[in-house]
Amino acid sequence: MSFILSNAQTSLELDRKNGFLDFKFGTPPSAYAGKIKKLNLESVVNGSIRYEVTDPAYKRVLGYDVSKIDLTFSDNKLWAITIDFIHEDVDKAYSFLDYKLKNLFGQPIGTIRPTDGECCYYPTGHRWKGEKTTLDLVKTQMKQTEKYYACIYYINNELEKRAINKEF
Repeated sequence: MSFILSNAQTSLELDRKNGFLDFKFGTPPSAYAGKIKKLNLESVVNGSIRYEVTDPAYKRVLGYDVSKIDLTFSDNKLWAITIDFIHEDVDKAYSFLDYKLKNLFGQPIGTIRPTDGECCYYPTGHRWKGEKTTLDLVKTQMKQTEKYYACIYYINNELEKRAINKEF
């Protein structure tokens, strides 16, 4: 994904939260025992391990129904949270989530440009950035199913960099 910067400030609130819901960056998978299951997928980045949240308490986020939440760990530390929202009216879902995130974190620092990836097409999105964390809200179309959904990607910048470079 690429994005266009605006003149918005960084979000200190994003860094202060250091995660989303009860999921905190830097914690091990064992912190969520009974709430997650390991996915049988190939690594996302250099051996990172992905888990899906199975606890029904997380089926609604920011007042909206959730399709799934994935947590990505490298060397036993959470570094990425992905929340998928599938809804009949994806534009309505995206607008609602955008409004909620702006209330939580202020104006985004930029707009994500339309991007045509290997598995997905990203027609629009916003980015919020703190000093330590980044959050993207994107509207996505899966190429295989042609379904649209709204998705939040929330990462810890330093842990992501370590996972990519395997510095742990």
